[in-house]
Amino acid sequence: MRVQSLISPAAVALALALTSAALAQVQLDHGTAETLTALGIDTSLVTDQDDVGYINQILASDADDATKKAEIMKLLEEK
Repeated sequence: MRVQSLISPAAVALALALTSAALAQVQLDHGTAETLTALGIDTSLVTDQDDVGYINQILASDADDATKKAEIMKLLEEK
């Protein structure tokens, strides 16, 4: 029996949709990614491209690192 006949087209479509969503990545510039990592924030938590500008504003602020991390984590947890 061929394996192909055991997998329904709907199952294949679902698997592809889930894989595509999982592979969707937000574009972070190197400096942003490096700073997030230095703050102890996993860059894979940034899943919305619209958040990147706000994250960069937080990183550019005069706030201390703990405040920056708290603000960014608050933003990411809202998603």
